[in-house]
Amino acid sequence: MSRSENYYAILEVNRSADLAAIRRAYAKQIKRYPPDGPAADPEMFKRVREAYETLRDSDSRRQYDTVGSLSDEIQALILAGQKSLHEDEEYDVAILSFRQALHLDPNLTFVRNLLGLAMLYLGDPALAIDQFTLCIKDEPGNAAYHGNASVALRDLKRYEEAIRAAEQAIQLAPEDSDQWVGLAQIYIKQSRYDDALRALDRAISLDGQLDFGDFTALFAKVEVCILNHNMPLLEATLNQIETVLPAAESSRDYVAYRFAGLAETLIELGANDEARRVAVRARKLAPTDPAILRQAQMAEALATAGAEFERLKADSAVPHGLKTLSLLYLTGSKEASAEEFEQVYQEALYDLHDTPLDEMKRGLARFGSAYKSCWALNAPFYLNLHQAVS
Repeated sequence: MSRSENYYAILEVNRSADLAAIRRAYAKQIKRYPPDGPAADPEMFKRVREAYETLRDSDSRRQYDTVGSLSDEIQALILAGQKSLHEDEEYDVAILSFRQALHLDPNLTFVRNLLGLAMLYLGDPALAIDQFTLCIKDEPGNAAYHGNASVALRDLKRYEEAIRAAEQAIQLAPEDSDQWVGLAQIYIKQSRYDDALRALDRAISLDGQLDFGDFTALFAKVEVCILNHNMPLLEATLNQIETVLPAAESSRDYVAYRFAGLAETLIELGANDEARRVAVRARKLAPTDPAILRQAQMAEALATAGAEFERLKADSAVPHGLKTLSLLYLTGSKEASAEEFEQVYQEALYDLHDTPLDEMKRGLARFGSAYKSCWALNAPFYLNLHQAVS
């Protein structure tokens, strides 16, 4: 097998596949290799995206098809760079390999695109945009290069330029939903949530049907709803996601994983009722996966405790020290450094130490009976405290 056939093998298409076949293969493979979650394969996800970006454009595909005729040295450098980029995540090593290949043949535009991606993954969008700009100069009709440039510009906070690059990518590939999602991500950075929702709705409706291939756009829409505090639309979008779920257990586990993480985000925002409902969704989707079940149960418990804490704050029968401890156990160290957390913890203990014994007994009894979810967050501590004052 020639080294130049790698991208075709990744998409599982033959070398004569037309653009429609390549698009279908790409849609199938990104469902198979999600970037995160329990079934995640981020390395393969990047490979699939890279293969699609190269083969969907006639110029870059034609150039890629000539790789087999390049010298062994250039081929080896390209493959070494791809391995460093995807498998090892050694982006600085990948950059070196791609630079060396381009030194030997500066006309390999698809390799220059890989160089830009490696720079982007390394966290250097300023260097990446220089490479993507050269790619666009060589192949102005390649939508992927404009899309990658928009990401680099977005990371540089050059939002208006990023929007223009994203719009150019969409003009060149209006059927590519990823480009619409990319535009939405720029709008999100600008807090232009209505514009982001319109772009995401366009991505979802491109092929005229709602299916699991729309999950990336749908979940981005969920995130916009959270940022925009649009809880009714959040519920409606979550319902849409559940209606398009395939029967495959791996897909359901992946969505359950994302739902559980979403519940934690909602808890941090104080949206406890919504967090609890999302956690229940996660638990129902993956009832036999221990890791997801634990995550969903924890999110559900925190959401319930968060709702209880809103009542607890106004309850004068519970000592202030218990309220402070409850808040610490509820939020963990997310809103404070380890030193700040320890300081507040010690102050709460001193507060409890100074609380009259009878008041402490009544407060603990009230706390344990009326705020069971808050109590459950650190039941051993409260039980020991109860025994100490009894």
